[in-house]
Amino acid sequence: MGECTVRMFGGVPHVRLGEFNRFYAEALVRRLGEAGIPARLVTPFDGMKAYAEVYGTAASVWVPREVYRRALQVLEE
Repeated sequence: MGECTVRMFGGVPHVRLGEFNRFYAEALVRRLGEAGIPARLVTPFDGMKAYAEVYGTAASVWVPREVYRRALQVLEE
């Protein structure tokens, strides 16, 4: 698994899968969601700015630590 970045969301530890182009990150979140894995998209911007001119910038994808390995398996399929 290597070193993972961990961050708390709602009291639940999440692991960062990586940082991607915003459009690709959204596709990963959808794919994980379809597999029953809750994924979270985090951008360096808040609110409307995230959807304005900076929409295509990088975004990171986070999943609960307890389903991290399963998330990797889903993305490898």
